[in-house]
Amino acid sequence: MEEIKPIEEKVLQFYEQINQIQLLQDFNDGVPSSMSMENRTMGDEEITMSFDDEALTIKKLLVRGKKQLQMISIVGIPGLGKTTLAIKLYNDPYITHYFHIRAWTYASQLSRQTDMLLDILRSVNVVFTDEIKNMTNENLGDKLYKSLKGERYLIVIDDFWDIGAWVDLKMYFPNDNNGSRVMFTSLHKELAMYASPDCYPHCLRFFTEEESWVLLQQKVFPNESCPPELIKIWKHIMKKCEGLPLAIVIIAGLPAKNIKTQESWIQVAQSVSSYIVSDPNQCLDTLALSYNHLPRHLKPCFLYLGAFPEDQEIPVQKLIWLTLKRTGIECEEISVLGMLLPNLELLKLEHDAALGWQWAKTDGGFPRLKFLKLKNLNVKQWITCSSHFPSLQHLS
Repeated sequence: MEEIKPIEEKVLQFYEQINQIQLLQDFNDGVPSSMSMENRTMGDEEITMSFDDEALTIKKLLVRGKKQLQMISIVGIPGLGKTTLAIKLYNDPYITHYFHIRAWTYASQLSRQTDMLLDILRSVNVVFTDEIKNMTNENLGDKLYKSLKGERYLIVIDDFWDIGAWVDLKMYFPNDNNGSRVMFTSLHKELAMYASPDCYPHCLRFFTEEESWVLLQQKVFPNESCPPELIKIWKHIMKKCEGLPLAIVIIAGLPAKNIKTQESWIQVAQSVSSYIVSDPNQCLDTLALSYNHLPRHLKPCFLYLGAFPEDQEIPVQKLIWLTLKRTGIECEEISVLGMLLPNLELLKLEHDAALGWQWAKTDGGFPRLKFLKLKNLNVKQWITCSSHFPSLQHLS
């Protein structure tokens, strides 16, 4: 075995040299159509070149080590390029030659087990009949197990969210001690460690300043150098992206929108974060990953706060919904809210939000309030009339 390792090392280096010429095969040739429709990535040669060191590290995990079935994970926040790196590895010439079967499925938080099993079966070249399409998950899993049995396979599960989904799937991946691998991308390090306790997750790093600058120049000025008068501005923009490849790609795409003058780019540099989240075609899916995983009661809060710049005070005029719980505010002070928040439309006071003997309202205190909910308040008496809430439509 020791004599084979130097030869294997040379073979890997040889294929790495090939990859410098052909880094990424055509996306749709190597990845099932369901994946290409469901999951969009950066997928650019400039980005994959920055992953050369990462790719080589993971490639060694894929083709070396234990002969038993192993799970390899790529972990990181949205926008770091997890899927882009996985595609680079999936389509790598050495990988395509080494594994007899390769299959790709896109998980996501909402995916059903049936869809994932069918995705993998398509890659195994199973002929789809009405019988297969109507099979139960258990029967689909059994068919997948038999199709993979005895083969050295690589299964890629992109955007894995749920440990339960992994528990349901792993029984259908046979362990024939032939070097088969399952590789997945995920936001969650805990899931990766659970799925593969013997193989530490590969946590994707942020771009260095040098890599970020190279990527920016390649994207914005592909056939020329950055004009001297814009270098300082672009350096500032680059730093605001904080090494996040997706942010760099989105900002670099702005010149196509006719932002040409130095003054325009100064404005961009001053509000980079707003540009990063304002392009629905390139960044909304990334935001949706985090948004869809939030508890239901936090989703409205997320959307509302998304309208304001980071680390800035929120103007009180903008506040239209307010819920107070267990704040113990004196009744007299509750009345002041109407003057402080003139545009308030919904107010919920719950569970001792207000305390006191009497809450007496004054005329026009809440001029735009439409919905008022009072629940479990330690208030003995409430004195009011319609003129105190001129816009009120619902009281509960």
